[in-house]
Amino acid sequence: MTERWDALVEQERDSWMATVAHWAGSAGRPALGWGVLLAVMALTTMPAVLVFASGWLPRGRFEVGLTVLGPLAVLLLWLLSGWRKSHGRRNRIIRIAIISVLFFSFGMLTLTLLLNPWLPSLETFQDAWLLRDPTLVTGEVAANWGRLAGRFALWGEGVAAASAPRDNLVLAMFVGAIVWLLAGVTVVLARTTQRGLLAALPILWIVGLLLLYSPADRWVFLLALGLALLLHLLLNQQRLVASWQRRQLDYSPSLFIEHNGLALGGFVLLLAMAALMPNLYVYELTSRYYDLIEPMNSGVEAGIERLFPGLTTGGSIG
Repeated sequence: MTERWDALVEQERDSWMATVAHWAGSAGRPALGWGVLLAVMALTTMPAVLVFASGWLPRGRFEVGLTVLGPLAVLLLWLLSGWRKSHGRRNRIIRIAIISVLFFSFGMLTLTLLLNPWLPSLETFQDAWLLRDPTLVTGEVAANWGRLAGRFALWGEGVAAASAPRDNLVLAMFVGAIVWLLAGVTVVLARTTQRGLLAALPILWIVGLLLLYSPADRWVFLLALGLALLLHLLLNQQRLVASWQRRQLDYSPSLFIEHNGLALGGFVLLLAMAALMPNLYVYELTSRYYDLIEPMNSGVEAGIERLFPGLTTGGSIG
């Protein structure tokens, strides 16, 4: 009897899993496929990974929030733009305006909730329900937003007086806003151009720029570059399949395995060569280049020091 019951339970579980898998592969499949969506989500975590690898923000309080912020922005904009397929061209300007307002509004709410939760506690909701006094909830929300506004006001006064203490919350908010914006740009480029390297270019640029001022190793950029290559291969594969289907051509699925394997193998070979080769440069050229960018570099460093003093040496307000 027990064996028969176990067999029925196993059959029911397999049926449930098969239903979920069928939904994910058909009705629930996002535009451009799950692989592209997951690659874009992973790519948008790279700026936050670099910030914590550089030690610019302490791990713990903000790490989870900033890391998941990019993937959440990707999911939201993917849903607003059409989960399974993009919306048509009808009323395009109005639709873009509505999507933009919703995307940035939800971005502000998500950013503040993840980095500086302002919702009242469960005890406050219970007290408000028992006492029939909704002002307990609104009062706590207003107080939380007031403290957040006070932190920004204090930081702004310090920046104006060139004596601002580095506030980790303010820095995390700036990083989060940049991550949310980059995630939105990446989604738009991926869905409109369907060119992986072009879609990944904004994130690769910001990660490469931050590495110039970061003590972190270059593994973050290499990981971002690998994700960009994966995204490019997935989108290129979809374009090839669509082209062959329009021409009613037969093709072997193993062709993609060989194509992607060759591309990934070449990427690994280039990484190995870059790790083993010595630095080759002409002193006169590099010296002239550093002399050329030195004024701009000094200005950027002075601006960072004024906005967030001691960015790499500590002395911050948590």
